[in-house]
Amino acid sequence: MVSTKPLPTDSILCFLTVLAALLLFSPCADAMHADEVGVNDFVLRTAGHGARGIRFARSCRLPPRGSSDSDSMWITSESNEYPAAVSDGHIDHAGTHGNGGSCSIAARNATSGEVLWRVDACSSSSRRSGNTGKGILPRHATLFLSGTNTVYSYDDNGILRGWNGENGSLLFDVDVLSSITGENNGAGGESDDGSSVIGSFTSALGGESPRLLGESLGGKFDKNLKEGGSAPIGAILTSKSGQDENLILHNPQNGTPIGKPLSAKTLLGKAKVSASKKFKLERARFLDMATSSSSSPDWKGSSIAILVGWSGVQNDVPSVKGEKISKTIGSYSNMAWIHVQLTPSSNEIGNNGNNDIDVSYGNYQVINASPLKITDSTSSSVTSTPLILSSLRIVPSITSFSNLALLAIAPSTYEVAMITHIDITSGKGMGGKLWQMDGLHPYWRFISSIHIMDHATSTETSGSQTNHIIKIAGIDDRYPTPRRIESLFLLSDRAIINSGEIPLDSSYAKENKKIFHRVYGSSKGDEEALYDALTTCPSAGLVVTASVEEDITDLTKKETMASIFRFNEETNVATTLLSGKRVTWSNQAKEGDVTIIPSSRGGTEGGLVEYSHLVDCDEKGMTLVFVSRGGMTVGFRFDGSSDGDSAVVTTKLWNSEEALGSVSSAVFLDETHVIEDVSDGTNQSEDEEEVALRNLQFSNRIQAQMISLKNFFFGGGMLSSLASMALLSDEKKAERDIAFGFAKVSVMLSDAMHRIIALDTAKKGRVVWSMNLHPEASWHKIVRGGQFMSLSDPHGNGGVHDHEMMTLSYLPFSSGVAGKSLESTAAMQWKCFDGTSGRVFSEKIVPMPSEVTQIVPLRSSIHHSHDANECRQVVVLVHADNSVSVVPDTARSHSVVDEAISATGRNGLFVHTLNRQSGEFRALRVARTTAIDGSHPFELVTVGTTIFDPNQESIIDVSYPQRGEVIQSPSTVLGDDALLLKYLNPHLVAIVTEATASFFCHL
Repeated sequence: MVSTKPLPTDSILCFLTVLAALLLFSPCADAMHADEVGVNDFVLRTAGHGARGIRFARSCRLPPRGSSDSDSMWITSESNEYPAAVSDGHIDHAGTHGNGGSCSIAARNATSGEVLWRVDACSSSSRRSGNTGKGILPRHATLFLSGTNTVYSYDDNGILRGWNGENGSLLFDVDVLSSITGENNGAGGESDDGSSVIGSFTSALGGESPRLLGESLGGKFDKNLKEGGSAPIGAILTSKSGQDENLILHNPQNGTPIGKPLSAKTLLGKAKVSASKKFKLERARFLDMATSSSSSPDWKGSSIAILVGWSGVQNDVPSVKGEKISKTIGSYSNMAWIHVQLTPSSNEIGNNGNNDIDVSYGNYQVINASPLKITDSTSSSVTSTPLILSSLRIVPSITSFSNLALLAIAPSTYEVAMITHIDITSGKGMGGKLWQMDGLHPYWRFISSIHIMDHATSTETSGSQTNHIIKIAGIDDRYPTPRRIESLFLLSDRAIINSGEIPLDSSYAKENKKIFHRVYGSSKGDEEALYDALTTCPSAGLVVTASVEEDITDLTKKETMASIFRFNEETNVATTLLSGKRVTWSNQAKEGDVTIIPSSRGGTEGGLVEYSHLVDCDEKGMTLVFVSRGGMTVGFRFDGSSDGDSAVVTTKLWNSEEALGSVSSAVFLDETHVIEDVSDGTNQSEDEEEVALRNLQFSNRIQAQMISLKNFFFGGGMLSSLASMALLSDEKKAERDIAFGFAKVSVMLSDAMHRIIALDTAKKGRVVWSMNLHPEASWHKIVRGGQFMSLSDPHGNGGVHDHEMMTLSYLPFSSGVAGKSLESTAAMQWKCFDGTSGRVFSEKIVPMPSEVTQIVPLRSSIHHSHDANECRQVVVLVHADNSVSVVPDTARSHSVVDEAISATGRNGLFVHTLNRQSGEFRALRVARTTAIDGSHPFELVTVGTTIFDPNQESIIDVSYPQRGEVIQSPSTVLGDDALLLKYLNPHLVAIVTEATASFFCHL
């Protein structure tokens, strides 16, 4: 019998008092839903340049907000740096993410690094032209015109778009192919230059990289307009790869076409420039475009000058490590300047908001076609020298809009060919010179690129002297990984215009060294200094260089530093150039160097700076963005007046990881440590994280709770609990996140950018560490855990507590393996590292007998310490020749494989190979060999084969179950009380095939 007598009132009050006291003084623990919104979920905005990294970069000023000064905006894309440059058909390796990763155009605030807008410049998710095999071609060209504040893109489907530079909104969208062919897609007829329009276009580009022509630097376009106006833009057309090119001009305001297409072949014929049989230059192409406001009577109204020329087939030119790469070849003697005059239409576009009058052009007229010639007979060798057309650069005069200079690299990659004082009204150049590589930099082995600095196009000196600043880069391939080295050069504007101060007769060649000069540091040893990148701001008189510390032998501690210099106050650039002396900068303007890339963000492969972009330059200082290997971008501000009296103040503005735009795989790890079983008696004191986490074992947790209880009553814990109820500090949140497993580190691999990045999820994606992988690898893989993962495994074996992992980087041809030749050796670089800290335990490059077809991860059930050339993570590699290898190839790793082969409850270690061409699927078992020398300790024994007949079906895709995947209901009771047990076969593989057309017809 149960009593229903109520409890006394005093008992109830006593109970409630005790309960309230316990609730009041107990440690505060918030549920995750209470305060995790916006903490553990975060968004990282990227510029979307994760396939190739930043290549194209321009800057402009943002509109001012209120009374504050306007910031600079940095516009970037993955398209070629110069949109008019002829494509070589060979680009930097960009991984395997070819079809969708190179279409973004983005704008950042150069001061804060915030992504202001980002657009997709491609019309579809897949390109028509496909992959080159070496990597991906840029799927669009990018052009920015500051006069219209418009960004233009031209994609591989022939779509021309205009984007508002301020907010990224779409201004117009024009199908170039439809605009010239109409609905018939085969319109014929005669264009305004007298040539016949191509009879049939199957595509706008014929499978080639898109190219855009735009106005050159300097000057207003149309002197008859109030504020100069903007020149038209030109889209290159070709109906088939390798055929002659056509050009259609478009109005910059709305993209409407101007007249009919121009034919490069017809224009070269009009200029009487024939193809060269000697160099096999038989393809007519458009090379670049220049604008003019010349006072010449023949140049009235709105005129442009178009450079056309003949090009050859792909030629092999020398490259690093004895390799050959294909380049498109041309020569100055096979080029011509075309004078085109534009006719305004009757429809005026109106005011663009800046009190500038924009006019739409309705048609054009070809006024003149002149071959490019040099009047100085001593410079004839320059015109006859072959050139790499992708390196061709125009240097327009600042003071005379009808004059310019041309620079290009010779196919030997040992020379720079220059023609100066070119009058685009007549096509004549007054002189030229071949600059030998040894005279440019003593350590260069090849000349790589030429860059005309658009933000620092001149250094003002006494009188009217003006000098153009040019960066030329060369390659030093004496290192295991070839190194790019930049140097600064000054080109006198008097070489571009005829001022009468430099003779233009036969003595011109002797005077060349007075007009083109390398800029040196003040130190005597600066001639041999190796700068990965350097940039100057003439208005502030500053020079900033970037280089890796050379005196640090420990690769894991190397950092990339920036050094700041000033131009010497006593140096007059004009006088120094005329006297033939060196132009120098002074000693460092600031004590000590500035770290650009710390060791934790560069890794053992080094955080070399590949490019430096000058975003802003004025008399107060300069804003600079460094782009490093692996896609890390860092913004800096260097403030210092040009008088040289004040110290230079350096401010790091922001940094970003472009590789986040192409993450190929990710692994999540707990920031807490793995629970280690110490019963094996091994000494683990050297691993700090493991020592700390052994405290999480059951006995240690009980002991820790007793200490916590003691601290609560006698150590002031009660008062701190009261404080934490009012305000949960960030430190307390961090402790709670780690204790409950909320704090994760996401280790992400960017295969395209050869980089690993680790993010702290509890700190809104803060980069914990990053590491570069081998830049010449064809693929990378993160390997972690064992073949069969178990949640009860004390060593993790792939669970979130397991921190140790390995990367594999496959090198198709490597010279890094001792005793192996370059031509015959494939290799694998492996790195063993801690995923939470980025600490590299060991690494090595080992030879590979053939391509890798399968990767089998293994982990030992016995704990061991870190030794040289050892790793707790072991990998079995199956090769295309049905051989097998182990990484690391050590006795300890062999014992791990033996353990997997003879594991209790398993019938061996099985792998497979799949030949997509022959359709053969072969199941194999790993077994020990009987080889006496022990060179090949393991072999593969065929268990069975099956054939997918390639005449009947083709293999489309292969998929595998995830390691460690579990069944939520492993057992089910049936109606007859029988027990149905379910499991996943770890050896399952799903193969998707498609019937061939011939076989399908007979079904």
